[in-house]
Amino acid sequence: VNWQDFPGKVVLKLDVEGCEYRFLMGAREMITARKPLLIMEINPETLKAAGTPLEDMKQLLRSLGYTHYVETNSIDRE
Repeated sequence: VNWQDFPGKVVLKLDVEGCEYRFLMGAREMITARKPLLIMEINPETLKAAGTPLEDMKQLLRSLGYTHYVETNSIDRE
């Protein structure tokens, strides 16, 4: 797929069970150029099983320009 031909805004929804870091690294050029909205769930256990520390994932997102996110374990669940 030639991402340079995508019209309009780009949204990426990831469901790759722990391989989010690898996916984002592989898509880094497109993400840097297009700044898509990212929708993804990161499970710390599957991320760890894939060999990626959670802090590395957060640093990658920051380096790609993503500074706002929600950590669901920090949401009050009353």
